[in-house]
Amino acid sequence: VGAADMSFASLKLWLKADAGVATNATGFVSSWADQSANGNSAIQPTTSKQPLLVSNGLNGRPVLRFDGVDDVLGIASTMPSMTNLTFFAVYTLQSGHAGDYYPVNFGGDVNAPGRYVGIETLGPNGGASPDVLDIFAGFGDDQRATQTGISAFNTPHLMAVTLPGFIHSVSVYHNGSGASTTSLSSNVGLNVRLG
Repeated sequence: VGAADMSFASLKLWLKADAGVATNATGFVSSWADQSANGNSAIQPTTSKQPLLVSNGLNGRPVLRFDGVDDVLGIASTMPSMTNLTFFAVYTLQSGHAGDYYPVNFGGDVNAPGRYVGIETLGPNGGASPDVLDIFAGFGDDQRATQTGISAFNTPHLMAVTLPGFIHSVSVYHNGSGASTTSLSSNVGLNVRLG
């Protein structure tokens, strides 16, 4: 399936490392232009918190490398809250970080159930196993996904996560294969705002 075969009309945000990435002279990313028609670009004005653009980072393709400490991009615009959300991410976890890994995190209002979602793994809160990761929708409002190697270090991961309204309804696909999920919390409803 190629881009010509897919419909992108309903995308709220589309960030891809081979388009719309603005860097400084040393390759650190200050903005990442939304490739959907919505203008929800990601920005980071603070140089020390900017990820690095690596032109040949994964299978000859560009990637943004976040340091795992404080690199973060925020969404420049505000858009309506979403109660249904699907996201795709490609990432590699590098060993050596103390604590949980958060390769994907959307939304704001930290510790407000349903107001932010993402992936948490390989630490005391995220399962501490290469075969486990948690999809969270607030502090402690998690759904656990289990699959061999789903959080393995130094391995590219293609994640597709669909959250149709409530955390207990999540579907997780890792490298094209469905992961089993179990509930770790109450069934929180989503109300995520990017920006």
